[in-house]
Parts: sequence; structure tokens; C-alpha cells
Amino acid sequence: MTTYRGCEGKVIFDDGSGAQTVGEVTSVEITETANNNTYKVLGSCADRTENLGTGWSLSIEGRYCNTDPGQVQMSVGDIIAFQYFPGGDTIATPPEYAGNIRIDELTISASADETVTFSMSATGDGELSRLNTY
Repeated sequence: MTTYRGCEGKVIFDDGSGAQTVGEVTSVEITETANNNTYKVLGSCADRTENLGTGWSLSIEGRYCNTDPGQVQMSVGDIIAFQYFPGGDTIATPPEYAGNIRIDELTISASADETVTFSMSATGDGELSRLNTY
């Protein structure tokens, strides 16, 4: 099993104008969820569950840079292509995770004593492609 250090990873966005690495990323979180429906039937008090599909979301945080080509591609409401390489090698290996995302929220934070940062949250638009299944 390959293990990675968090500092090795790379995130790439492509809004149609060309793939760009998102610079200064400090954390990445991919969340996969099941969209379940729970119900009861007559004659049984136990819950039953049916899976109505799956969904996924992406959150990224980092140090803000208004000229970073990858960060420039982040616009709320846009659907863009996303790739995540935990090991950082974008040439020799395919992305570990890939898919399209709809950007739901983009926050720029600043305080007098800190570096300006950004956080972005997005919802998966379609399937999340995974190189390895765990």
C-alpha cells in the first residue's frame, strides 16, 4: 500500500481554459455520502433502508493568491474539472480522484496578524472517479 505525506499532494482545476495546479493548498477533504431512504413497513417495527444513489463533495483550504492560475479558476456557481494527486506526481501517475465539481462557496479570510487565506467548498457533479478502491 502506498502511503503519502499530506505535503506531497496536488490539486488541479480545469475550467475549460486549461488545467492549472491550485497553489498554496493547505488541506483537501473529499467526502463521499450515500443518499439513503429509511422507511417502515406494516408488520415490522424495524427500519429498512434503500440506497437512492451516492454523492460527494470537496473542500479545499489554502493561502490566498489573486494571481495563482488555479485559484483564479474558482468562481461560485461554475462547474469545473477537478483532479487530486495525493502523491504529487502528475506526470507518471493518473489522478487518485477526479470528477466535475460545482463550486458552492468561496471564502477569503483576513485578519491583521495573519496571512490571507481561502476556503472553497463544492458539490460533485456526476461520478467521482477513483484510481484505487479501498
